[in-house]
Amino acid sequence: MTKSTKILLVLASLIAAGAWFALKRPHTTPNTINTSAKPALSVNVTQPHEQDWPIQVVANGNIAAWQEADISSEVTGLKLTAVYVNVGDIVKRGQVLAQFSEDIPSADLSQQRATQAEASATLVEATNNAERALALASTGAMSEQQINQYKTAALTAKARLDAANAALNRQQLNLQKTRITAPDDGIISARNATLGAVIPAGQSLFSLIRQNRLEWRAELTAEQLAQIHPGQIAQINLPNQQISNAKVRIIAPTIDPQTRLGMAYVDIPAHTAAQAGMYVSGTFILGTRHNFGLPASAIIERDGHSYVYRLSPDHHVQLTQINTGTRYKNNVEILSGINAQDSFVADGGGFLNDGDLVNVVTAKQP
Repeated sequence: MTKSTKILLVLASLIAAGAWFALKRPHTTPNTINTSAKPALSVNVTQPHEQDWPIQVVANGNIAAWQEADISSEVTGLKLTAVYVNVGDIVKRGQVLAQFSEDIPSADLSQQRATQAEASATLVEATNNAERALALASTGAMSEQQINQYKTAALTAKARLDAANAALNRQQLNLQKTRITAPDDGIISARNATLGAVIPAGQSLFSLIRQNRLEWRAELTAEQLAQIHPGQIAQINLPNQQISNAKVRIIAPTIDPQTRLGMAYVDIPAHTAAQAGMYVSGTFILGTRHNFGLPASAIIERDGHSYVYRLSPDHHVQLTQINTGTRYKNNVEILSGINAQDSFVADGGGFLNDGDLVNVVTAKQP
């Protein structure tokens, strides 16, 4: 036997042995491979639930005072001798907030009282002279011109007394104006009054939020504004996680030509965490509609779209695009993209990929 023949026999033997081994090896089906694959994650699943969803309009806007009163000085050249309130103080109508020096107004008032008394005495004398002149008119002892002079003097004295009385009233008012009082109930929101300062007339001393009333000035598009009406309920989201149920008072009659936004004025109830100057969001409740929903934890946001992972019968997940509507508490309204009979991954979807095998732990209640 030649050497080449021996080599061919060895190769043939090896091929035969390999074929026999392959035939004897257990056959593995695709189902067996999938069954033995390791799940990517253990998940809870949930099913769509039906409920009434609020129809709402979301808006942002500033919280401001319903009306803010500017309390200014009405006298000039007087020194501020006392300031009784500060920012945040709650005051009542007529309460004294500050006091100017009364020295000069009191002296002017005393002087004017003397002037008024002098004018009153002059009137008495002039009236008596006119009466005597009239009594002598029939005797011819006095000319008609002289009699008229006495009558004119009496009228002039009367006018001077009236002027003195008016000036006296003015001085009394000036004395009263040294006391700065609250024009309404409310809360002091700003203070410019400084003890010892000489304040000119018209300078602002305090700002007062009237009746401590605040309002939310919600900014809305023309389309949104058409859906809002006085009396509707608005839920305002305050910074301390409090939700304040407020009521629409009035709708602005015009829209800003620059921003193309209109204003809805919403009265905020008292005793909330709202403060003037806050910029907050809120929702206007327009009604309700019946629809399906899923927990918010089941929704995955990617590239500006919303998705959920639908669970197939063999426990593989399929990434499914959906359209969402209202978010209410911990649930999200699903407008399209799901069937009521399907099951979905309730949470943890951010760790999964389309087609992953999962281990279902339990069904999560909606």
